[in-house]
Amino acid sequence: MNSPLPLRLAIACDSRYLSGAIGTLASVRLAVPLETPIEVIFLHDGLTRAEEKRVTLAMARLKGSPQIQFMLVDESFANFPSFYFGSKMSYARLVLPDKVSINRLIYLDVDILVLKDLSQLIQPPLPEKGVGGVLEEIKPTLRDDMPEVKPVEINPEGAYLNSGLLVLDMDKIKTSGLLARALEILKNFPASCRWHDQSAVNYALNGEGKVFDQSWNTQTHRACYDPVDRIQDLQERAINVHFVSKTKPWLALSPFPAEMMFRMVLEAVDPRWKEDTHAKAIRAKAKERYASVLPLLFRLRAFLRKITGKDGFFDLREAGIWQQFNVDVERLKGRTADLGVLYDGWQAQIQAALAKK
Repeated sequence: MNSPLPLRLAIACDSRYLSGAIGTLASVRLAVPLETPIEVIFLHDGLTRAEEKRVTLAMARLKGSPQIQFMLVDESFANFPSFYFGSKMSYARLVLPDKVSINRLIYLDVDILVLKDLSQLIQPPLPEKGVGGVLEEIKPTLRDDMPEVKPVEINPEGAYLNSGLLVLDMDKIKTSGLLARALEILKNFPASCRWHDQSAVNYALNGEGKVFDQSWNTQTHRACYDPVDRIQDLQERAINVHFVSKTKPWLALSPFPAEMMFRMVLEAVDPRWKEDTHAKAIRAKAKERYASVLPLLFRLRAFLRKITGKDGFFDLREAGIWQQFNVDVERLKGRTADLGVLYDGWQAQIQAALAKK
């Protein structure tokens, strides 16, 4: 009997996202059959030896622990658009053709709870430009991210992929020059790349990527993701959950099921994660404890801005977000039994995956 092909992954992060990387990789190991080896290329911008050791020790707690190759990325992305969390390591995926000799791999953002077996994405053929992914749920066509100054000729109806999970055929990518073209677009048209590397990759793809089922990268935009209605999908391990907002599970202690599951696996493999100095400052600002009054406070601030001639749009939007948060928390209270089944099953799965000491 032939041995399973290894699942080869690439991730990228800096020190601030280390907890996310550990939780994401641990969830991959739980989702993939134990007989499937996992090999990880870990792109970073200067992790310390202690930080690398933290990752490897966390993975060693699991049976069939992923084999990790840490790879320094010293290219400068200084002139590229900045992310809200200050990290530019998301751009590192664009230099993968210069870093690896592997042909087929999957790139993952480090804020994903993986519940589905990613090895199923190894075999499907990819189109000429060598990329497959899942639609960006709130803007599924290129028309939805059409810049005023177009860096290339863009097909408005072309599929627009979320860059958090990309299946890559490196041979085709090198031949087509796709990621090199994306880097060129970022360098020459940074203002047109409103969604950073995601915009650039999609402009270079021009709708010619392979589209996989949405369940492989289910994004937590509240407009299309209901955290309460998805309990059954989580129970059936039918989706991978991509935490696309600022409130990552290890930063803001949200009570919703997918976030709870992420923290449960993080607790099992990296029990000192709460001591992560890069996360403490963010977590200290988590507002959940004040959620009941936040809609009123943000509306009041929007009103004060308006009467002083300022724009209160973002405050009104924040008020709406917290109002929906409160509604969802109340709805969760009616699903206690379902949540008990979900968490008990997940904890049992985690315990079964832990290596014996």
